[in-house]
Amino acid sequence: MLKKGLPSDRGSLQETALDLVTEGHLEVVDLLRKYGFSVDANYSKNGASQLFITAAIGDDRLQAAELLLKIGADANYKSPAGLSVLSLATRNGAVRLAELLLKAGANVMDRNSANLLAYDLAVIYGHDELIDLLIAQMNQVVPAVDRQADDGTTALMRATMAADVKTINDLLSAGADASRRDRQGESPLSYAVAHDQVEVVQALRSAGVERLPGDKAIGPQSIVHAGSQGLSEPSLICSTLGRLLTLRMTTEIRRSRQQPFIPDSPKSSPNAEPIYRIAMAKARPRT
Repeated sequence: MLKKGLPSDRGSLQETALDLVTEGHLEVVDLLRKYGFSVDANYSKNGASQLFITAAIGDDRLQAAELLLKIGADANYKSPAGLSVLSLATRNGAVRLAELLLKAGANVMDRNSANLLAYDLAVIYGHDELIDLLIAQMNQVVPAVDRQADDGTTALMRATMAADVKTINDLLSAGADASRRDRQGESPLSYAVAHDQVEVVQALRSAGVERLPGDKAIGPQSIVHAGSQGLSEPSLICSTLGRLLTLRMTTEIRRSRQQPFIPDSPKSSPNAEPIYRIAMAKARPRT
């Protein structure tokens, strides 16, 4: 076929070439180059690159993902709806693929169109191994004040649990990120609201902290989730996300009313900045 000249439908040729690459035929890249055709590893049809499709399948296509990355696939590719390859792999519980993407430079702090991190999706879908992986990865790139303990809590979250308004204000002044969730899916604001911590809620609101997608509210507003806030999350995860968040948050509210949630003490990094270490020491839940 190639000796007769390249076909006019370059899109079909790209698809065929990428299919062959994912089947292990890397030689097709060099072969096509000889005929003046460059294989685009990020070619997408209907808004989905081959790597994105691979992530949708999961760890069963790990070798295909490795080959695509080898010829230049973008580990930070995002669909037109704003969903990254890493977020999709995380949603599907693909631990080995997530590890591969992170090694290839995937941005662990990237947020999708619903303002959710890949870590948030790991929490929502209950992928514990991925939660551990993503916490470790995030702790390498965030400021010390935002590092998470094994239970997913940051210094700000623990100060919130202790209703320590002074420490909360100090941490916010130091740039603490109030959008970070723990392993239970709680953000500082959602925890404060759920536990009727009026002064804490006021402190967070005064600092401009807003409710996150999936955060719960008590009283007249009842449970809220991403779908009811008019977010433009792609249908791929939106409906399931809303149902899982509602179920998970409802369960946590019921538990919290029976017995306050008190996680294990965090293991602070020895390299953490002083304000982080002090906060983690001070901001312990009151007994």
